[in-house]
Amino acid sequence: MIASLVTLGGSVGAEALRNPSVTSAKQASETDRLVASIKRASREALAKEDWSIMARLYPPDTFSCWIPRHSEKPYSFLSMPAIPEDARHQVERIVKYHYGNRDASKMGATHFVEISYSVPYLARCGDSSKRIVPSRHFFLRPRGDAFELAYPCPGDERNLPPGARAGWPSFDAARARKVAEDMAPAERLAIRKKLLGETYDVGTILNLETQYQVSDEEVYVMINRICELTSGSP
Repeated sequence: MIASLVTLGGSVGAEALRNPSVTSAKQASETDRLVASIKRASREALAKEDWSIMARLYPPDTFSCWIPRHSEKPYSFLSMPAIPEDARHQVERIVKYHYGNRDASKMGATHFVEISYSVPYLARCGDSSKRIVPSRHFFLRPRGDAFELAYPCPGDERNLPPGARAGWPSFDAARARKVAEDMAPAERLAIRKKLLGETYDVGTILNLETQYQVSDEEVYVMINRICELTSGSP
């Protein structure tokens, strides 16, 4: 089973109607270097729990429209799982894009780069066949013969669904691991057996997100830790 998660630059879920873009050799080369920087920064930022490391990849004043109430922690809207070195990427031209409750009117982006990779999320439980394919979108604005990163501003808070918070939560891998560690051993084992016993476990994973109050990215960190703590179990 392969599932896909699509996120916007470490932020809001998004869907795109895409046309293949045509980039010059210079743009392609510069984008390769930019993507390498994104990968390194994502791993460093997660390890240090410091998302300003991701913010430094963007031009100055990119986030001047983001005020403290818009994020749980500084730059938490850029928080994300670490992107592995072997992640693949492709550049697409923006044709029609659903930004969610984000204001892209002044962003100036013409393209986005999609970075994706495969994760066998039950590998520590002994099953490498079930995979998710996280896919992150980073917006690109032309700068001479190359691109620079761009990011939308927060949208109108009046457009948020009832009960939704204006602040963007932070991806918290440490908390997700602790949730698994705080479970009773029998509870962890039951989850392990259920996930291994199902052919299509999306419903179970959604229930885990709700039950343990973890995000759709944190749940896989929690599952990985459950697998580690139940290693050697049938």
